[in-house]
Amino acid sequence: PDLRRIDRQAAAAWKEVDVAEADRWPRLSLTGSVGRTRASGGGGLVFEGTTWSVGPSLSIPLFDGQRRSAAVDAARARYEEARSRYAQRARDAVREVETALVDLNAAERRQSDAERAVQGYEAFLEAQRRRTEAGAGSLLELEDARRTALAARSTLIGIEADRVQAWVDLYR
Repeated sequence: PDLRRIDRQAAAAWKEVDVAEADRWPRLSLTGSVGRTRASGGGGLVFEGTTWSVGPSLSIPLFDGQRRSAAVDAARARYEEARSRYAQRARDAVREVETALVDLNAAERRQSDAERAVQGYEAFLEAQRRRTEAGAGSLLELEDARRTALAARSTLIGIEADRVQAWVDLYR
């Protein structure tokens, strides 16, 4: 929507250039009027009728101190500014989409790695639990394995949040 708004502003600025250019040329207009008239004179005489008039008007911009030329230059400058703003916003939009796609791709790759790590640490925790129950491992080793598995799950959750944020950025 913001890119479309800036595009419309650039189109409006171009129309202003057209208007300023047209203002530099001679202008011929034809005006007219039609009306009803009623006049009363002495002795009870009443005159009624329709009046009309038509007349041309010619405007030739000869001596305006370059005012119209300056108006055209100003309109062109506003158009160039609007066009530059549009181009900059278009580049920004492409950059934002590319960044979101890169972030999404990276988050998906990291997520698959983190899922494998969680599976490995869960298997290690289960093996450590069996070792401890069999009397071959210590409670400290079991808690260390639990802490490591929990950290891997926490990392996976953070990566999933990054992936969701990358999708939000991409859609936005």
